[in-house]
Amino acid sequence: MSDILFWHNSEVLLVTPGEAGQPARVTLSAAAVERSGVAGFLKPLVLVLEQARLTGPVSECIGSIAEGFCQTGAGMSRQVPLPWVSDGSIQLSLQFRNGSTLLIEAASARCVPSADTRFIESYAC
Repeated sequence: MSDILFWHNSEVLLVTPGEAGQPARVTLSAAAVERSGVAGFLKPLVLVLEQARLTGPVSECIGSIAEGFCQTGAGMSRQVPLPWVSDGSIQLSLQFRNGSTLLIEAASARCVPSADTRFIESYAC
C-alpha cells in the first residue's frame, strides 16, 4: 500500500543536522498523508538526507508546516509518494507556521515508513 506525503500540515518534531558524515534527519511527529483517498497521518516518520546542507534557524524549525516543496530532477512537488527514495540531489523548502523557513540541499533523500509507523485516519471536518 502506498501513501502520499504532503508537506503542508505535517508536524516536525526535530531537525537533526548531519555531523561527521552522518545524514541529516527531519523527524515528523505527524506526517500528513493520503492513503487510498483517505486523509490521515503517519506517526512517526523520518526523512533522511545524505550530504545535506541546512540553511535557516534549525532550532526554531519545529511544529506545523504551512508550506513546503521539494525540487528534484523530475521537477517541483508539494508532495511525494511513500516510500520515497530520491534519484539524485534534492532541494527541500519548508515554511513553518511560526514564521521560520528551512532550506535543505542534499545529495539524496529517502523517506521510508518503519515497522513502528502507524496510520491514523483524520476525522477533521
